[in-house]
Amino acid sequence: MLTKPSPETWPSAVAAWYAVLLLTLANVVALIDRQILTLLVEPLRSDFGLTDTGISLLHGFAFALFYSIMALPIARLADNQSRRRLISIGIAAWSIMTALCGLTKTFGQLFLARVGVGIGEATLVPAANSLIGDSFPPERRSLPLGVFAAGISAGMGLGLLVGAVAVQFADGISHISWPLVGVLKPWQIVFLILGIAGLPLAVLVMTILEPVRQELGADSATSNPNQSLRESLSHLANNWRTYGTLFGGYTCFVVAANGVATWTPTFYIRSFDLTAPEAGMRMGLVVLLGGIMGALSGGAVADWLKRRKTPRSQLKILVSCGFAMLIPAALAPMMSTVTGSLAFLFFTFFFGAMTVAPTISALQEATPNRLRAQATAILYLMVNLVGVGIGPFAIAVVTDYVFHDDLALRYSLSVVAVTFTVIGATLLALALKQPHARKARSSE
Repeated sequence: MLTKPSPETWPSAVAAWYAVLLLTLANVVALIDRQILTLLVEPLRSDFGLTDTGISLLHGFAFALFYSIMALPIARLADNQSRRRLISIGIAAWSIMTALCGLTKTFGQLFLARVGVGIGEATLVPAANSLIGDSFPPERRSLPLGVFAAGISAGMGLGLLVGAVAVQFADGISHISWPLVGVLKPWQIVFLILGIAGLPLAVLVMTILEPVRQELGADSATSNPNQSLRESLSHLANNWRTYGTLFGGYTCFVVAANGVATWTPTFYIRSFDLTAPEAGMRMGLVVLLGGIMGALSGGAVADWLKRRKTPRSQLKILVSCGFAMLIPAALAPMMSTVTGSLAFLFFTFFFGAMTVAPTISALQEATPNRLRAQATAILYLMVNLVGVGIGPFAIAVVTDYVFHDDLALRYSLSVVAVTFTVIGATLLALALKQPHARKARSSE
């Protein structure tokens, strides 16, 4: 049987929520560093002679490649070592690599620097979700996971808002000759500013309390900190239908959301003649509000349904949000005004963000403690290789090779978003019919 910890083993509410707030801030910083590229599309295209497809490789594939490759070994460390130390090292690493993006002179150098950002950020989500899971009992867990998830939306929104300000500031000082590196272009200055700004957070994260690992199984296969990778993967393989539909459905939502987040600012610039700062300010505010409200709502509703003992409550939320997201995702890029587009974009990100906390909460319920970071890493391996990597790439390919017209970006946005949202909602509907994952032989 799975051991049920006494209330005294959980951290105090103050310590637990302090950890959530710092980890959420780290999530915000990670997304700002990741998303800033969306406001730098045109200068990078000009300087490096890139097509939209080339930009999508920088934004999606370069980041996702090593993020995904490193996610599982890093997650194994998170399941057995200090999670706060791992996160601190990761923050320092991705901040340094973001700053190095600003010193690159060629496409190849920038590609490698973006790979480095991905490696650093691979430490955060699996370790943070595992740490939060050990800080709150199951019936109170979805809301803090929702707060952490709100950092994704906050980072995407603030990335556009802060990025817009940074672009304007960089334009004003781009004529200055800096020691050792000389005169930098505005896009290089933006990367340097954001990278350096993240370093103090790496130190601050070390003040988080490392919680005791909870809900360890009596069976050695789920409680042994030195279990093999084969033993870890065998649990997932034995429950492949449950994990496959959950992973696949959520990943499809990310394909749609990340593609929309990446290309909508460029769509506004091309179709409505907005400047990059104007597009960033307007979209950033909408993503910030819609995403945060959605993430918090998803966590709160999931906890409420859990306390009411609603069966499979998290999966029901995911299916409902998926189908609710269809209409705004389809219509946002088709509007004839920026205001109309932003109104539908708000609901796209609201319902999209509602899915994050229920997904992680459902995953943690299905997974033994010593496998949670690894299961989360496998989820985000799919999310990043497919969601982050394919989302921006698919829209770019449809624009470049189907419509053959930069101004047809609005149709590419709508087609890709709707297609993957439908697939995701369908997979999660199938997940409702799958048996619960068996945590350990002793718990059956």
